[in-house]
Parts: sequence; structure tokens; C-alpha cells
Amino acid sequence: MESLLMVVDLLQRLDGVLQSGFSSTVQELCRWCRHGGEQGALDAGRVEVFGLLVEKLAPGAEDRDVSSSLRDLAVGWCLPLLRHLQLEEPSWRLVYSLCGLLHACCRQAPPTLLRDVTTSSLSDLRSYTEERGRAGLVEGKGARSGESQVPEYSDIRVAVEVLVRTAPLLLLEPGAGAQELLPLALTAVRVGEDSVASRMVTGLIPALLWHPGSSVSKCPSAQEIWDRVKHWGKTGSVFRSLLLLSSLPPHLLFGTGDRPSPDTFDLRICLEFWELVQTGLVQPDNTSRKRAMYLLKRAVEVSNTLRSEIRSESQAESNTCLFWWSGEKSKQLVQLWENYILIMETLEENQVHVIRPVLPRLKSLMDATVSNDKGHSFFHTSWLLCAYKRIFETENKTAMKESLFQFLDLGVTKYPFRTQDLCEFVCGPVMDALSESTFYSRSPEQVIGSRPILAEKLQTFFVNFVENVAEEFQGDFLMKLIKSMAAKHWCAIPILFISQALVHIPSRKTWGVEGLHAIREVMCCTMTNHQVLLRGAAQCYLLQTAMHLTNVETVTLSDISNFLAFIRTEEALSRGTKLWMELCEWLHSNDRNFRPEEGAAELPLERSALSFYVQNLVEQYLKVPVTEGENASLMPDCFEAQLVARMILLAADIEGQYNTQGDRKALVCFLHPLLDALKKLTTRAYLPVLKADKSLQLLFKLSEMSVPKHHRRPEDRVLNVLRECLMSSVEQVLEYTLRRLTSELKTVLDLDRCHLYLAVMSEIMKTLSVVGWARGCCIWRYICSLTHASIQHLQTSNDDEVLKLRQQIQKVVARASLAWICKINAQYPELLLDSLDAAKTLVKSVLIGPFNKKLEKPFCSKEDNEPSDDVFSAEGWGKLYRSEESLCAKSLDLAWKVVLDLNSNQLHFWPTLNVYVKIVFHPQLLSINGECGIGIKVKEITDKLLEISQTKTGVFNVLITHCCQTWLPAVSPVEGFLQDYFISAENHMDLFLEACLFGPVFRKDQRLIQDVHAHIELLGDECAANTGTECESRDDQSVRICAINFLCHLNGSNSLHRKFMENVFSKLLEKDEQLRNTKGRYYVNSMLHRLKNRIWQTLLVLLPQMNQVFLSSIIETVYQAGLSDNQASVKYLIEWFIILMLQKCPEFIDSFWRCFSYNPENTKTSICTFLAVLVHINVILKNISKKDQHLKKALSVILPWCLNHNFSVRLYALLALQQVWEACLQSKVEGKELQFLAPIIESCLEQAGNKQSTGNAGKNWQRIQDHFFFGKFQPLEDYSLEAIFYIFPSLSDVIEDEWIPPWKFSRVMNRMSSSSSLNIFNPRNQLCDVKLTDWIQRDKGYDHAEVSQDDDWTDIQKKIIPWKNSVPDQVLELICQQRTTNSGKPSDSSLIIVASLIDKSANLGGLCRTSEIFGASALVVNNMHCVNDKQFQALSVSAEQWLSVIEVRPAQLVEYLQQKKTEGHTIIGVEQTANSHNLAQYSFPEKTLLLLGNEREGIPANLIQHLDVCVEIPQCGVIRSLNVHVSGALLMWEYTRQQMLKQSARPQNGTALKRK
Repeated sequence: MESLLMVVDLLQRLDGVLQSGFSSTVQELCRWCRHGGEQGALDAGRVEVFGLLVEKLAPGAEDRDVSSSLRDLAVGWCLPLLRHLQLEEPSWRLVYSLCGLLHACCRQAPPTLLRDVTTSSLSDLRSYTEERGRAGLVEGKGARSGESQVPEYSDIRVAVEVLVRTAPLLLLEPGAGAQELLPLALTAVRVGEDSVASRMVTGLIPALLWHPGSSVSKCPSAQEIWDRVKHWGKTGSVFRSLLLLSSLPPHLLFGTGDRPSPDTFDLRICLEFWELVQTGLVQPDNTSRKRAMYLLKRAVEVSNTLRSEIRSESQAESNTCLFWWSGEKSKQLVQLWENYILIMETLEENQVHVIRPVLPRLKSLMDATVSNDKGHSFFHTSWLLCAYKRIFETENKTAMKESLFQFLDLGVTKYPFRTQDLCEFVCGPVMDALSESTFYSRSPEQVIGSRPILAEKLQTFFVNFVENVAEEFQGDFLMKLIKSMAAKHWCAIPILFISQALVHIPSRKTWGVEGLHAIREVMCCTMTNHQVLLRGAAQCYLLQTAMHLTNVETVTLSDISNFLAFIRTEEALSRGTKLWMELCEWLHSNDRNFRPEEGAAELPLERSALSFYVQNLVEQYLKVPVTEGENASLMPDCFEAQLVARMILLAADIEGQYNTQGDRKALVCFLHPLLDALKKLTTRAYLPVLKADKSLQLLFKLSEMSVPKHHRRPEDRVLNVLRECLMSSVEQVLEYTLRRLTSELKTVLDLDRCHLYLAVMSEIMKTLSVVGWARGCCIWRYICSLTHASIQHLQTSNDDEVLKLRQQIQKVVARASLAWICKINAQYPELLLDSLDAAKTLVKSVLIGPFNKKLEKPFCSKEDNEPSDDVFSAEGWGKLYRSEESLCAKSLDLAWKVVLDLNSNQLHFWPTLNVYVKIVFHPQLLSINGECGIGIKVKEITDKLLEISQTKTGVFNVLITHCCQTWLPAVSPVEGFLQDYFISAENHMDLFLEACLFGPVFRKDQRLIQDVHAHIELLGDECAANTGTECESRDDQSVRICAINFLCHLNGSNSLHRKFMENVFSKLLEKDEQLRNTKGRYYVNSMLHRLKNRIWQTLLVLLPQMNQVFLSSIIETVYQAGLSDNQASVKYLIEWFIILMLQKCPEFIDSFWRCFSYNPENTKTSICTFLAVLVHINVILKNISKKDQHLKKALSVILPWCLNHNFSVRLYALLALQQVWEACLQSKVEGKELQFLAPIIESCLEQAGNKQSTGNAGKNWQRIQDHFFFGKFQPLEDYSLEAIFYIFPSLSDVIEDEWIPPWKFSRVMNRMSSSSSLNIFNPRNQLCDVKLTDWIQRDKGYDHAEVSQDDDWTDIQKKIIPWKNSVPDQVLELICQQRTTNSGKPSDSSLIIVASLIDKSANLGGLCRTSEIFGASALVVNNMHCVNDKQFQALSVSAEQWLSVIEVRPAQLVEYLQQKKTEGHTIIGVEQTANSHNLAQYSFPEKTLLLLGNEREGIPANLIQHLDVCVEIPQCGVIRSLNVHVSGALLMWEYTRQQMLKQSARPQNGTALKRK
């Protein structure tokens, strides 16, 4: 109706104007295009009609009046309007209408009008591209300098639209600017914004190209475009290159058009094109990948259609081409490329179950790369590298891991990969994939401590790869590999296993100094790792790699020594380890092969190069200028001293190993400059301080590094010589350090010197403890002098209110000196320092002085002080907490804050925590009752430490290790206090019980680290980190190991120990009873299950130490535990416990029979526990001479259960009956009752035996007999820690985290001086060899938190009956009209759903139904026949009768979308792109066209650039995309919701206007 009224109005206006001339007609039409006269708003529909009239009414350009009118209309009316418009909603349609009118004017007018119209647009476009180029948003060439011109158009997109509509006319007119248009358009594509670039490739560039039916003879060709575009990829414009190429018609790209030209352009022969496609396939944004895939598909499709011989240009370094086609091999090639395309499209998904099936196809494609007899291969290997690179960038870690495993197993060197490409791929994407720590986790079938499967594959891959790569590429590859490791931050686990794999590469001369520097950078990366053991192991492997792959002829010994300086002695390269000896052998074997030092003297023939170098190194180190200048106050570099000391020891060990008489001579020669400097410490008054400190620093490092930490050799000549040299200068060192410590340290820098001097003194004390104190008789005089001087400094009064810096430094040095004396007193009690007057003076000074400082107090006995009732009341913490309890508590709180602040600093956190635990849990504080204030504070700190230990592994380890060592020290420092130390354990029973049950469920990454720790520790001496690194077990199992170790070393004959164990036993049983009464989830491996398992494991350990009196008090509790519902592992432990208890105390057997008389309704299958105990009747009665009575009682108890209705109970009863009856026969039990029972028993057993071969009953009977608990298990012989903590959990379905291997117990227990009460390793191998069976004991109702199921429905879904089946046909139209009226929507809705790309009828039917429900105006499908499909109709439920369904073929979509865009519709695609909008944040225009993609491919690349907006649905899961019907429904609802909100406000405004 509205269109009819518009036509009537137009006819009325033109009725009297047409006769007045063309100019008047144009003016009237200009007025008519506006609503309400001259100042009204333009109507886009009327402007479109205006354009049509201009086409029909203009008689031609010859009429001057027409020409002038057209110029006025175009330049004076259209262009001013366009220059102020924005190409946005709601003015889109108006811009398109005005551009159409402009096109009509230019077409009818002379060419000068066309030039005038396009000049401003070209100028704006030129300025725009220059400005974008200068801004550097996208790197490009050709940007002009100078000030940018002010644009005439407010929106560059409008100028572009003007050029799009006038481009065909420009081609017809020479000199109109057409020759400049293509370069400008291409530049705009490269540097312009997305909307501009998109319009260029969809409108302007296609308009400039030749197409069938074109009358233009000279058009820009696709080859001209490609010549400009092929270099874009090198400047980073891959995205825009793919955008442009995917928008061009395939016949222009691949030479299939009918344009008459002898030289047909074909991109398939261009090498750069295929390189661009490969680059696009691995781009991070999915839009570029989709466009590259589109181009690949079109090329394959064209090749298969033409079936002509074609071959792309070959690569420069090889004769192979990236793409070729042959008509004879067309079938095979199509199959290969379809497989490849399928793989690449599947990799767009994230689900591993989708990706996994296509991985084997990569192997078939790999086989196709092998050349045939004629030297041709079907497939180029670079395409496979693209596929693997795409997989290695997927978000699904499982898929990435499986593909990585497949790649490592391929044996890539067997295939014709281009070596350089393959090396870069391994050093790039493969190394990036290897950086994922989770890939190195153990497989389920591997035991704890096994080497990960990936590590094995990686080692094999590296060895084979290097062996098979051409020799000229080996060094370059290994160098790139090491540099890739240093280029990023790696976690500890990947860098460890990669380094371990590199070690196995056979020795070769690969690199020089550059390689050592690269490995050094990797070592620097390892230093950032917090795992000390992993860090040390990585350093060991990297050092071995350097020795295997370094070309010694290109490096000097200085290079080697500087490289070794980056390896930490305490973590990897300690003396005496296997790695140390390997390094010595390597240095010796290459001694004369190292490159000489620049400017070095000629090497004597009788000396080794290393010894000559070390001698010069020592001399240069100690060479200090007499005038030190600014360096006089600086401390010597400890790293330099460490380097010199390490090289001295290496040279000395090499001389000692390969020249048995030369080690002493060589070492003395090396040490001569040092000894000379040490002897001058007291004789030369003007000896430079720096030289003295450097000599002491070197002396300290030599003493520290020379002592092997483990496996000392019986006769260490080097160490003996070093000690002799040290003793020769000990008096000078003592005199010099005493003078410095007591009077000469005055500055802040001197605090470091204080630390150095005391460290040197500690090494001297260690040496004297070995060579004999008699040789250091002056040490007592030294200690007395140092003590008196330090006390004097501390007691010196100060007249000033504020201490001067010198006095402060002296007091700090004095305190440090006294602390060192206290430490020496405790460390070497044989010195008897307590007898010295200086020590007594020190004790009295500390006791009466207001220190309360961080100062270790020397031990003092009762006779040294006044008598006291409390042995601790007069010393250390005793005095402090009794006199200043609040101060003590405050100091502990402040220290706790320090510990918390260092929580993220792993380097300082653990040493600080160790010190803090020693302070808080000092023996004196541990002995304090928890009811006093300080006792409460200690309990509070304990709770805090336990809370942190739930998330940070290793915290509880530090605490329980310290407490156990305090309560039961290996060597008690003071025998009189041993009992007092142990008594304090009673005050912390809760802490110990927590340790027995400790084992939080940590994250997977923490368990992974623990597994790798176990792997390294099991390597033993093969990995030097095990001997070089202090053993700090921070895994959660170490807590329980420490507690069990403590229990195993208690003595049951000691009353204190026995009382403690009985208390632990009782508390554990109480804990078990508490867990029985809880209502938590008791499923397999739940926390409740784990706790109960740990409780009974500990009880089993304690059982042998318990006497009969105590066991009689808890026996009923044990029986009740057996009657409760338990998981299989707990049942086995309880049964084992009862067996051992009855065997230990046969008096309890009578009470055991009562267990079978409990309420059978409450026991049911729990009775199986006691029946299982009777299976081991021989063990129980082992020590009883008269067994008849007990065997007869057992038979009478078992027989009723053989007839129980429960199948499991009958099985257990029959098995117990079998064992008891065999015992009766062996013992020859006699009696009348037995004669009566014998036929019954034999009948039951015979019937059970006959069932072995029939049905499930027979299978279960065989299974239970083969079960480990009834078959191989022997309760007495298998009683060991290995069986309790490792074998039983592994055989009873317990999670692997609960398995504690015996070697962990062995490592801890070997440190104790006393022997353990329990075997660590199981003495019998039979149980160790048993495999897990499928028979697991289970109780009924083990899940206490089952949710009751309600049969009633809470809600019922209503199914709407289709109207077609319930409403007469004649009423359908009335109902439709009524629905339109009720909804308030016009009949022509503004939402169009385009589903032409969808293939499946079910999805189309669902979309039809959803579109009708939400009132869409039309549904566009690719074929109208789909509405008759049964699947369509099943889901549409007659919705197609209420909805306009239109047919638009996929090939017609571009034209259809352009038409709707000119009508004002916004083209919205449901697609994930780099610039897509979030559905929750996007506001839909009223006129919306929704384009839905294909179920599998989405929206094709050639259609994406025609979209105005891309909208994506936010998601939280793993699956990449929704079903297309669901996606469409979500967008339709969001559109409808927004439109309803907009319409809800309109009636109110309208009503208000009417009321006025």
C-alpha cells in the first residue's frame, strides 16, 4: 500500500512538470525525494526511483540542458549529501541509493562529469592510504611524506562506494583515472581498515577486472594483481593477501576462464602462491586459515576438472615442487588432497576424540612423499609440516601430546624433508610443544620413578635425527636447538628431560665457544627453577652434553673454566662424583688439543696444558697491585675464587689419577702462591687487604670443595696434601683473623669479611677434627681471646645516645663471633670448651645481660649455676619465656610474618623456614605444657604450618623432621637430657598423629614433580645431582615416612616409648571410630578411604610393640572396625591385623568367635572380614600345641554361613571351610561331632569344586582362590614396610599416590644409628610378583551419602500439537492474521535467515520452526525440495506453511547479499573471526540478514568479506562450536529480545502523543 501511494504522489507531481523541460523535472524530483518539502528527510526508496527515472527520461548528453541538469544533480545535489553521510545504520540504504543515482547521471552525461565526480573520491582514497601507511598500522611501501590533505568525505567508505559504482564507467573513458585506481585499491586492501579492505575486494577490484560479456578491451588482469600482491606476505600482510585472493573468481586465478589470451594466467604454477597458502594454513586466526583452505580446495577442484599436466615452480634449494597435477594420476592425487584437507579441517576442532581418528592419515600422507621409481613423489613434505605445526598449536593438550608422540615415532629422516625446513621445524614448533610439562607424566602402566614415555621417545628421536642428518647441518641444528632452549623460560621438567636426551647423542665435534655460551644461557634459565634436585640434574646433563659435542680445538681452557663457573658445586659438580671423574677424564684425554691461549708462553713438553694453565690462573688470581685505590675496601669475588679452586682440584685429581706420583707435587706447585700469601699475613705489615682476603677466600673454597660429600675414597691423597698445606699456615691465619675480628672491622662492607673469616675458621676446625686437635693447640687460646674481646665490645658503655657506625659494626661482629663459638662448642664437645674460663664468663654475661637477641646459648650444667628445680629455668628460652613471655610470643609472631613474606621467594623461603622451625620448636619450647601462653602460641604456629602444608609441599616435612630428630636424636648431645627430650613428644601428640595420617591431594603438576624427583633419585650415582644436592624430601609421602621411621625405632621395653606408642595406638583407633560415624562420601580413593587406610597401616606397624594387657583393652574396638563397612584395602589391613593379633595372643581366640554372633542384619557381607581371617587358621594356631578345640569351633562357626543367601558370604565361608578342614585333616582331629560333620563338609566342598567349570559361580570361586590375600600372601613372612605401604595398596585398587616404595624408607632409616623393629623390604618375592586381579572385596552400603531417588516427576515437558493437525485449513489464514495482530509486529518482518549453506534437512527443519516462532520474515534455503523431506517436516512441524521460504543457490549468494545490502539490511554472519563481536554485547539493527554457515566448514572464505559484522557466541567449554540450528536459535532469540525491548517503549510515546 505504501509503494502504491508513493507512485500516485510521483505521478501527480510529474503531471505538469514533464512539459516544462528536463531541468524542472529534476528539481521537482529532488523535492519529491524528501518527506515534508525542502527541509525534510531524504527517503532512500524515492532516491532509488529517482535513479531509475534519470535512466529513462534523460534523452542523451547532446542536449545541453540535460547535460547541465545532470551535472547540477550529481555535483550540486548528490555529492554534498554523500560527503556528510556515514555508511552506518540507518543511512546505509540512502548511501547506496545516492550512489546509484550518481552512476545514472555519470552514465548519461559527458565524460567530464565522471572525472569531476571521481576526482574527490580518488583524492580522499589516496590521502587515506598514505596516512595509513605513515601510521604504520600495517607495514607497507609507497607512503608519501608531507601533511595529509583534509578529506572531503566524512566517511572514507562512502568515497569507496562512489568509486565502486563508477569504476565500470572509468574503464570506458581513457584518462579518467582508471589507471591509478587499481594500485590505490590494492594499497587500501593492504593498509586500510577491515571495512575498507573488505569493500575493496568485494566491490571495487572485481569491477575493475575483465569478466565474460565485458565490452572493455583493456582491463587489469589477475596477473597484474598477483605481481603486486605476491610480495605482501614478506611484509606481514598474509591476512590481507588471502582476503584479496579468496575474493577473486577461481577462473581468473587458475586459468579456467574463456578470455581470449594466449598467455593464460594460472596461480598454480607460482611458488609464492603455495608458500602463501601454507603460511595461511598455520596462521593464529581462523579466518586466514579458512581463506587459505578455500584457495587450496579451489586449486584442487580446478586441477581435477581440467586434468591437465601442471607443475609449480621448484624451490631454489631443491628440485621438488609444492604442487603438481597429472591427468593419469588424478585419482590418487584427489584422494591424497582430500585426506589432507580433511585433516586440516578436523584440526579446527578441539575435542581429542574428533582429532584422534585423523592422525593415522598423516602417516599415509607421509608415505606419499617418498619418491617413486621415476623420482617423483605425490606429496610435498612441507604440507605435512604445516599440519603438524597446526596440531602443535591446538588448545587441546591431549591431542597435542598424541600428535607429538606420533611425530617422534615417524622416523622423519626416512622421508624427503628439506633438511633446513625440518631443522627449523624441530627447533621451533616441536620444541614449543616439548615445553609442556604435563606431557612428561607417567603412563598408568609405569611404576613410580620410571622414565616418562616422552623422554624415551625424545632420546631416540634426537639420536636418530642427528645421526641421519647431513654432517654440514648437524652443528647448525644442535646450535639452534640449544638457542631455542635459552630463548624462553622453561619449567624444570621439560628442560631436564631434553637435556637428558641430548646426552645420548654420540660424541662429535659440533660447536666451539658459541655453543658453550648457548649452553651457559640454558643453565642460567635453569637457575630460575625452584626445584633444586631437578635444577642440579639438568646442569649435570648439560655439562655432559657440552663435553660430548664441543670441538676442543676451537676453545681454550679459559673458555672451559668460565663455562664450568656457571655449574653450581653444591648441586651438580661436587668432587668425587661420577660426573667429576668423567670431567677429569675428558680434560685429560683432550689436554693437548685445546686451542692455546692468546699471548700465552710456549707449553713445556713435560707438563700438561691443564697444570700449566692452572698455575698461571692461581698466580693471576693472587696478583694484586700494591696501590689498591678504590678497590681497597671491596670484597673479593667469591665466584672467581670458586673457579680457581675448582680448576686446582680438577688438575690435582687428574695428576693423581693418571700420574700416581705427581698429584702431591702438582698440588703443592699450585698452592705455592697461596701458601706464600698466607704466611705473610702476620709478617708483612703492608700486605694489601684485598690480597689477604683473596687468599683466605681461595683457602675457604678449596677446603669446602675438596671434601667429597659421599663415597669418600679410602685414601684421598689430594685432600691429605691440602690439609697439610692448610696446617702449615694455620697459626698465621688464626692470628690474622683474630686481629681483624677484634679490632679492624669498621665499615658495612666489613660485615662480609666477618662472614668470610668465620667461615675460614669453621673449615680449620673441621680439618683439626680430622688431623687431631694436638696440631692446633693454639685454638683454645684463639677462642679465649675472641670470647673476651667480643664480650668487652658488647659490654662497652656508650656516652652518646646513638651508636656510631663503627661501634654498631663492632657489636655485630662480636655477636657473630660469639655465635660461632657457641656453634663450635656444640659441634665439637671433645674440645671441652665449657671448662674454659672464657666460656663461663660468656654464660654469665648472657644470663645477666639484657640481650634477648638472636644468639645461640652455650650449654651449661647445673653445677655451673645456682641450684634450680627446673633444669631449663636458668638458660636460653627457659629464662626468656618465663621472664618475658609476651616478648617471646611477639618475637615468634614477627618471625612468622617474615616467613610468610618469603613464601614466593623459593631461594630464601626454605632456609628461613628451617631456622624458624628450629627456633619455635626448640627442645625447651617443645617441653612446655600447652596450657601456658607460650605453649598456646606454639600450638597456634603449628596449626598455621599445617594449613600452609595443605597447599605447599615440604612445609610439614621440615616440621616433623625437626621434631622427630629432637625427640629421638641419632646421637644425643647430652645423654642426661634424652628422656626429657622424648617426654616433650607427649605434649605434641596431635602433631604426630597428623604426620601419621598426612597426605593431602595435591594438584597434578605437584605429583608430576614428585614423580620426576623419584626418577632422579632412583638413578643413584648415575646422576651427580643425587650426591651433590642435599637430600630435601619435600613430597607429601616423606611426612608419613618420617613418622613411621620414628615409630620403628622406638623400643617397647622402654616405658616412655611404650606409653607413647600406646597413646598413638589409642588415638588412631579413636580417629577410625570417628571416621566410621561420619557421613562423608566413602567411595574408592576418597579422602575418607585414604585416612582409614593410613590409620590401619600405622596400627600394623605398632602391633608387634603392643603387649597383651594393652591389646585386651582395645580388642573389641578392632572387632567393631572389622564389622563396619570398609573399602577393600582397609579390609585387608584389618584382617591382617586380626590375624597377627590372634597369633600373638592366642588367648583372644575365644573372644574372636563372638564376632560371628553379632546381629546378622547389621553385618551381612561384613562377616566376610572374619571369614577371611579364618582362611589363615594355620597362622593363627601356629604357636598352639592343642588345636583340636579351636578347629572344631571354627567348623561349627563357618558351616551356617555356607548356606547364607548372599553369594559373596557363601564364597568366603566355603574358602574358610576348605582351609579349616585341611587343617583338621593335617592335625588328625578326632571326635564324634567331627564324624557327623565330615560328610556335610566334603559335600559342600565337592559341590563348590564342581562349579569351577560352569557359569559365573565357578569363575568367581576360582577367582577368590587365586586372590593374593588367600593365595600367595603369608601374614608372618610378608610382614614388612614394603608389603604394608606398597604391595598391599598396589594390589587393592588404591590410587598410586598412596603407594610408598621401600627405597624411600631405606633412604631415611639408614641415617639412624639404631636398627628398625620392622623389615623394610619384603623377604619373599612371591608377593612382589603378584598382579592385580579383578576380585575386590566390597561391602554393601559403602557409600553413606547416596541420594535417594524419587520416582515422582517434578516437571513434565509439554509437546505442542502442530496446528495443521488440529485446526481446519480454512481457519489457518485467520489465525495467522490474529497472531500478527496480537504480537504487534508487521507482516513484513525485518529479519531474514539465510541457510543456503546448510545441507542437513534436520537442521533446516529446526531452523524453519525456530524462524517461524520468532517471526522472521523469510528463511532462505538452497533447494525448495528440502521442505518435502521427512526429517525436515519432523522438526518443522508445519512451520514452512507459516513462513516465507525462498530458494537461493550457494552460487547466487554473493549477488543476493549485495542486493539486500543495498536495501538497507546489515549482513551478519555467525562466525568466529579476529574481529567478531560478542553476542552478549552486540546490538542488532532492525533490518538484519543472518547468514548461517555450513555444518562442517562454516561460512566460506569468499563470503566472509561480504559480511558487515561477524557475531560469535561466548562459550566456556572445550568443544569449539555449537550445532548450526542451536547457534541460529540463540541469535534469533537475542534479536527478538532486543527488538521487543525497543518496541515496548514506542506504544507509550505514541499514546502520549495521541492524548495531547
